[in-house]
Amino acid sequence: MQNWYRFYFYPEEYLKIVYQYYAVHGVAYPCIYYHCDLEHSNCDQDVLDAGPYETLGDLSGLVWEKINMLPIYNTEQVNVTFNADEKGFLKNNQETSFNIPSEYKILPTNFDFVYFYPFIFKEKDKTENFYQIRHFEKATNTDITFWRIYVKTAHKFKEKIDNQIIKDLTFIDWLKSIYSTEDSLKIMKQLSQTKKNNMRENHYSPNSGLYFGV
Repeated sequence: MQNWYRFYFYPEEYLKIVYQYYAVHGVAYPCIYYHCDLEHSNCDQDVLDAGPYETLGDLSGLVWEKINMLPIYNTEQVNVTFNADEKGFLKNNQETSFNIPSEYKILPTNFDFVYFYPFIFKEKDKTENFYQIRHFEKATNTDITFWRIYVKTAHKFKEKIDNQIIKDLTFIDWLKSIYSTEDSLKIMKQLSQTKKNNMRENHYSPNSGLYFGV
């Protein structure tokens, strides 16, 4: 039978490239993502204007899942708002946005925080790398999609939120999945050993009896 290809396969192929290929092979920046665990948090969520007394601190009641080395995509340029007041001409607020694939199984909230590693954005003030989610939207109403997340500078210290961590997790880029940090170390050791064994098998020279490139 003669091979043929329908024109309406193009949308399906396009969506697969956008929502699956780029989520795996796209250029990404690693960050620490603090995902608020509302299920285990102690705050009022039943009445109007409900929530914690304070976001971070002794009266907070909120807890977070700390996800290390989480890659984010399509990071936009930081927009800076300049203010002139009694302190002088300052830039207090910084805003940016990025994408998170739905394959990460993360549902963003307005209590989430993002910390960019210093080797990516070098700032004088350690709080300037710390951002809070102010708005997020879903790209498409499908199972496989992207979350477009908008963040602004959080004038809070990273050390405070580290005291309210309920889970310490790590994203393994090789497997594209999130595991506990303890399990991640074990998995990385296994992957490293497997790679080393593959290198020995692939670089073995039967003529000389030596392992080249190890």
